[in-house]
Amino acid sequence: MEELLGDNTKFKLVDNDSTITNEDQLIRLLSRLKKTISSQKLNIKPVMSAIKTVNYGLGKMLTSRLSHLRQSQYVIKDSSDFVTKLTNTKNVDKLMISFDVVSLFTNVALTFTIDYILDQLYPVCSTNCLQLSKSKQCVDCKRRIDFQALLEVATSKTHFSFNNKIYVQHDGVAMGAPLAPIIADIFMAYLETTLMDELISLGVCEWHRYVDD
Repeated sequence: MEELLGDNTKFKLVDNDSTITNEDQLIRLLSRLKKTISSQKLNIKPVMSAIKTVNYGLGKMLTSRLSHLRQSQYVIKDSSDFVTKLTNTKNVDKLMISFDVVSLFTNVALTFTIDYILDQLYPVCSTNCLQLSKSKQCVDCKRRIDFQALLEVATSKTHFSFNNKIYVQHDGVAMGAPLAPIIADIFMAYLETTLMDELISLGVCEWHRYVDD
């Protein structure tokens, strides 16, 4: 050990313990950085744990029912997948740009997305019997109404407390809720499918999405 510590290029023998000095320097540095951080406008994400909440079990159950709707040809799995897709492209003279969806979960149009999900699972029948009393509705319309109720309870009944105040999130999806990632993916997949023709007409030749939340 003495031989190891005798390497003057790596170690230096000192006369005193510098713990207090180093600690003081760290405290001063952190205090200065705290003032800098406090003056900046931070993008805060309200993340909450939904475990053991009223609708947690329902949300977990519904994830398997909706998982196929989140599939999109534009989603990439990781950086290797992205490189592979770029390697296969012939658009070598194009520019690559990136976009960031800010606060995706809280900006999901929840009512619209629920209606879109219902249209995919239970298309409105030709007789439009949704306007009739439930006893006169067809089986699919009855199931649509029941499934809509389940989705609304699982997503739009999120309440939480902060600083001894109780809030209800009435739009978007709550980060931490089991259905939130799937609902957000379905919303994004819908936008991509709907807008892709317009994007292509504007000159977009490749479009890929990576979800890191």
